[in-house]
Amino acid sequence: MEREHREETRRKKFSIGGDPNMLTEDLHQAVKNLSAELYTKDVHFLMELIQSGL
Repeated sequence: MEREHREETRRKKFSIGGDPNMLTEDLHQAVKNLSAELYTKDVHFLMELIQSGL
């Protein structure tokens, strides 16, 4: 029963092992693009660290 619950959670929440979910694929690609754009410059990354209080 626990295994079925894990498998169902993987399929429904993370779209792993089930039918492809286009919305999940679009979201994944958007996050990849955003992270690549945000941290293309080392200076920007350092400024984010400073703003975070590190």
